[in-house]
Amino acid sequence: MRTARRAVVLSLAGALAFGIGGCASRPSATPSPAATCAPVAGPACGPGRVAAPACPSACAARPPCGCAPHGSPAAFLATHLSPDLWATRVLPDYLSRRDAMVPVLLGGAALLAIPFDDRIEREVSGTLGDRAILGDVGANGLVVASITLGLLCPGEGRTAKDETWNQAEAFALTLGVTEGLKALVGRRRPEGSSDTASFPSGHTAMAFCAATLIERNCGPKLGLLAYGVATLTGLSRIEAGKHFPTDVLAGAAIGTLIAGLVDALHFGSGCDGGGICGTSFVPEVGTSADGGGLALGVSVRF
Repeated sequence: MRTARRAVVLSLAGALAFGIGGCASRPSATPSPAATCAPVAGPACGPGRVAAPACPSACAARPPCGCAPHGSPAAFLATHLSPDLWATRVLPDYLSRRDAMVPVLLGGAALLAIPFDDRIEREVSGTLGDRAILGDVGANGLVVASITLGLLCPGEGRTAKDETWNQAEAFALTLGVTEGLKALVGRRRPEGSSDTASFPSGHTAMAFCAATLIERNCGPKLGLLAYGVATLTGLSRIEAGKHFPTDVLAGAAIGTLIAGLVDALHFGSGCDGGGICGTSFVPEVGTSADGGGLALGVSVRF
């Protein structure tokens, strides 16, 4: 889907540009075993952050102001794939929010709509003049708005760099999940074409992913407007004969869930720096206890 691919390309390009520009000057020396990092006075890392640790070298693989999770492949893997981090911080942070039930409700609605799929699609079809362009404009517009707001107006406790990586990962995961399900399910579109990419709706998934990112970054007022546009995007996909209602509801659930989880991973449940872009998490890379391979982990510092 072109909308999703454009979103991923744009956000990844920005993230890589930030990564190169923001982390290239970091010390790369390997620390001695005795090297320790202690907090010292220094420039603030923005609202909700604390001063960066004083590291004689890259002992914590952590630069100032939260760039560390994306500063190297090892740091990326250690912070993003840590089971302990997901179990103890990311999932509790995400589930503590009232809107965590939204993707569950959307998924439940998709299941309930299965018996009525054909009927609803026929009744909605043509009500907007069969204008498939509405879905294209809605999805593309939300993606562009989300990326632009993240770059120019990062929320409290966020930086443009962190927010760009956050969005790049959310859009990439949403694209991967929707394209994988399309290939796995192989459902034909209601318009009668031979296209078997009906389930789930990629336009809707990207639109709701972008709307969730906008809400997390900018607050509920702008988020409500974004969700309204995302809903219109999903409706237009049904109206134009591109998707069944269950395709759209499933896409909305996927986009909302992925964006919420990725945002919780990066920023926690608020602006207190609780996610990997705060100063609390330090990625650690070393050998496993039995010496049989590479071990990734995350330590938490208060």
